[in-house]
Amino acid sequence: MNIHVFAITFFLVIAVGRGSAATVFEYDVLGRLTTSMRSDDLKTVYTYDLTGNRTRKVVSKVNDSSRGDLAIASGLYQGLAQSVGDTLGDSLLKLSVGTGSSFSGTLNFHGAIYQLKGAFVAGEGGVFVWNGSIHRSGLPDLIVSLRFDPSDPSGAITGTLSDDTDSATIALSRAGFDAKHPTALAGKYTVLLPANPDFPGDPYPQGDGYALLSVTAAGSVRLTGKLGDGSVITQSAPLSADGRFAVHLPLYKKRGVLAGWIDFQPVNEVSDFNGTLHWTKSDTAGGPLYATGFDLEVDLMGSRFVPPVAGHRILNLENSAENGVIFLGEGNLDQALNFPATLQASNVVQSAVTTPKAFVLTMTPSTGFFSGSFFHPVTKKTAVFSGVVFQKQNLATGFFPGLDKAGYVSLHRTATSALLLPPAGVITPSNEITHPPAFTLLQDDFDDGSFDASKWFVADNGDSRVAEESGVMKVETTITDKAGTLQTKVLTVPMDRPWTLTRRVLLHRDTPYSYQGGNKFFTGYMRFFIDQVQPFSVSYCDYDYSGDSPNSLPKHGFVLTRNGAGGTANPNTGNVTAELAALILDQWFNERVTYDPYTGLLRYYVNGNLLSEFDVGKPPDSSPRSMYIEFQAYAWWTTHWQHFDDFVLKSGE
Repeated sequence: MNIHVFAITFFLVIAVGRGSAATVFEYDVLGRLTTSMRSDDLKTVYTYDLTGNRTRKVVSKVNDSSRGDLAIASGLYQGLAQSVGDTLGDSLLKLSVGTGSSFSGTLNFHGAIYQLKGAFVAGEGGVFVWNGSIHRSGLPDLIVSLRFDPSDPSGAITGTLSDDTDSATIALSRAGFDAKHPTALAGKYTVLLPANPDFPGDPYPQGDGYALLSVTAAGSVRLTGKLGDGSVITQSAPLSADGRFAVHLPLYKKRGVLAGWIDFQPVNEVSDFNGTLHWTKSDTAGGPLYATGFDLEVDLMGSRFVPPVAGHRILNLENSAENGVIFLGEGNLDQALNFPATLQASNVVQSAVTTPKAFVLTMTPSTGFFSGSFFHPVTKKTAVFSGVVFQKQNLATGFFPGLDKAGYVSLHRTATSALLLPPAGVITPSNEITHPPAFTLLQDDFDDGSFDASKWFVADNGDSRVAEESGVMKVETTITDKAGTLQTKVLTVPMDRPWTLTRRVLLHRDTPYSYQGGNKFFTGYMRFFIDQVQPFSVSYCDYDYSGDSPNSLPKHGFVLTRNGAGGTANPNTGNVTAELAALILDQWFNERVTYDPYTGLLRYYVNGNLLSEFDVGKPPDSSPRSMYIEFQAYAWWTTHWQHFDDFVLKSGE
């Protein structure tokens, strides 16, 4: 889905007090402040990240360029100087900008580290600049020119790096997130750097490189893996507010490099982020593989990784024997090979074939990494391979080294499936990260006539009734002041994408009980317990009694709660909503609950209508967490119940 935000601007002019400067405010179509301009020419520009959080506020004097009171947003700026020529190549720049206009940083130029320090000064047209030079003994000086334009919504620092023969373009992005402004892109990913079909044959690596990538909530990116020729890669980088980070990895003892930009711009059914990198190896670098060197482009593409719940496959393959196909090719093999294999529900891979003999593949479900070996028929030795699963395309791929060339190893669903590459050219940005197909965490239609103890647990029924009967789960109060309580078994639930619960519900409140002027006391609930998240619930209230506590109020309707609060809590505490709608009694209704761990939002629907969105809190990170759900239908006196049917809990929807 492509989301288009149209460039509609709203203006508001305010003048406050005697002698005050009139101010013009500009807003975008979403109602967010984008610019304020005072009559004394003081301009403030505001920018936002993909999740809507404000990331920058830049103040500048528009008409008086002689003043140097610039306020560049402080923080870390990181990016590349990229040249189309052979002299300068690709370099990495890091700048730490303090308050005002001063900065310090480094330039990584062909593996040599040069220090940068200075302050931006006002230039023409409201743009601020810095120019400096780097002296190199016996070599031409490097000239660095930096430029910051406060009116540029990207907030980038741009410029050039040059010597007497070549010039490179500089682009630096500011780190866009921190602990107070977390990114929704946080999580674990697997990465592929597949062989480029435009560079076939012996001179170029034909193995598929791979990596594991993590993004913290504060926007720190960590990449570790191997390229398609076995070169080890490791890098950390900040993520910009618009979802970009720079890759720059010196290779082969400073005789090669891997460099380029990666964008979190999902491509449907292909990748969650991608970019094209420049990969070079000098003909003086040597080594057993590709000793003559190469200069090529390689795609980097990533897929969000969701560790499988116990008993579920890491890839979406059939629940049958020979549900996948192994491919081996290149790497000094005489011919490409493929043969059937079975990925079991335990994520053990088995192959019944004897050629290549001793084929072994081991999955690591917690990370998506795999490794293994086979007998190489040409080298007559055991070839070791490694790679990662790529859930976005439902496959796994990697590489193995041969005598002087690298080869590929892949696991696909069918013999005709193939890895898809991102399309060339501009990719339309999206504000949504897509995920692997949804899978069911717990489902029960209660049609088998017996209580399934593998799914459900009677926590405390106080002799009240909890039973599966006539195709329905029944949770009842049949003993005065003693409610039946049902829980799901403890589940392991991914927290890097939303989950959804749907069911049919029937509520019943029977004998009224008169006390202190009220005659209703029914407080059923469905409560969620997630590790490291305060309990939250959907409560069903038909309740008159206020008791002696100022924190307990009469309620008549559906309410949502957080921080362990009960449904009768006072809304002024902030832990419970007001009544969302009148309670539905004695007739079946459809209920849908969704929870987004990134935002902490609980969304509640009745009969297809959204009643509320309520921030109930989020886990500290995106790792899977234990969770169970509790159901109760408590009331004074007896014969009250919560019955339900068609229960489905899914991850990824």
